Amino acid sequence: MKQFLIRGFVLAAVFACGCPAHAQSVISEPDVDEPLEPAALRDPANPNLWSQFGELVESLRPIQWGVVTIAPDVSDRYIYSDGLQARPGSKTDSYINTFAPGLRADIGSNWSVRYRPSWVNYSNDAFSDTFEQTLNITGAQRVADWYVRFSQTYNETNSPDIQTGSQTGRELSVTNFTVSHRFTNNLSFDLGATQTLRFIESAPDSYDWSTNGWINYRFISQLDVAVGASVGYTDFDPGSNMVYYTPQVRVRWQPGKKLSFEATAGQEYRKIHTTGLPARNTPVYSAAAFYRPFDQTRMTFRAERSIAPSYITNGTSDNTSFNFNLQQRLFGHYTFTGSIGRTKSHFLGTRRIVTPVLSTQNVFDSNGNLLGTLTTVTFVPSDVVDERHDSSRSYRFRISTPFLNRGTFSVLYQVRRNESDTSGFAFNSHQVGGEIAYRF
Repeated sequence: MKQFLIRGFVLAAVFACGCPAHAQSVISEPDVDEPLEPAALRDPANPNLWSQFGELVESLRPIQWGVVTIAPDVSDRYIYSDGLQARPGSKTDSYINTFAPGLRADIGSNWSVRYRPSWVNYSNDAFSDTFEQTLNITGAQRVADWYVRFSQTYNETNSPDIQTGSQTGRELSVTNFTVSHRFTNNLSFDLGATQTLRFIESAPDSYDWSTNGWINYRFISQLDVAVGASVGYTDFDPGSNMVYYTPQVRVRWQPGKKLSFEATAGQEYRKIHTTGLPARNTPVYSAAAFYRPFDQTRMTFRAERSIAPSYITNGTSDNTSFNFNLQQRLFGHYTFTGSIGRTKSHFLGTRRIVTPVLSTQNVFDSNGNLLGTLTTVTFVPSDVVDERHDSSRSYRFRISTPFLNRGTFSVLYQVRRNESDTSGFAFNSHQVGGEIAYRF
């Protein structure tokens, strides 16, 4: 049973890491770190489970203080990018340097913490130099047939964003609490609650609370099937609020050590409490396939359609994305990573306009003689539907090689293109540069 629940957690973590972010940065982002899992959540019977799905990064723990083990790291990236938008319709280029020290701490076998600040400097004065940071906290506890998991993520960034067409400050805080319980060897349930707080510069902030439940059944050791549902509430500031409900079905299949699949499909019903926007009934899904045909070759395919709050007042973004990733070891010392992705987004919301309304009135004197006409202008506010359709493509390539056992040097190249039916949001950006990283 312990392996059953742990494997479910790990597969969920793998899948969650691969989902595209709805806030799409134009600048090439660092590779995703290994999942932040405390020792209590790792599967001792299958220590290489994660390596079947992605890059396995060995945890280096040079500092030990009681039950606390600490592994620091540092990286520095220098890239050149063209096609960056300082504001919608204004494209320019810049050299960008990102210096990012980091620290991971494992506290006993139940808690893990990772913190990474970043200093980002632009050579072009059209962009502001920024301080960015990411914090992840994960805790897990097993009591008999119960598993309890807590996670907290905070991310602060200020990079050029596709949705706003400009450099945009963003803060995201996600708190998640999950409880799992085993009824029999084959039957279990998961119950979770999530709070998502998002603060956007020059756009409405959003506060989202949701809960979800799953009933899982294992037909055979390689096949798990689950049915579940999620219910949520989103509040915009300024703006209205929305409620949503999503029944879903999930399948996890691992036919062998080299191949694994996971798919979730459902129907989302979302009601936006504002005038002019009808209730939405949207099919949603997420799917991932992980394949490792050889020890030095890993392939991942992901597809997703999801609904999320957008930066438009009272708005949502309907995102459909596909991504293929290939990782290949070359000549024993180099690692090639390439990915191709496409995302289609439909942004739908409202915006307030002010319409002048003219009224005229004749003016008479005390004897009833017409003196003239008085014209009055009244400005009447109203909300109108605001929508936009985007289609973006990305091509990303990286070659890395280790040095001094714990260091990595990489060269990277990325192309990011966005087409939009709204003027000022289309761009074509190319980025090339290098990165050096070291884990102590």
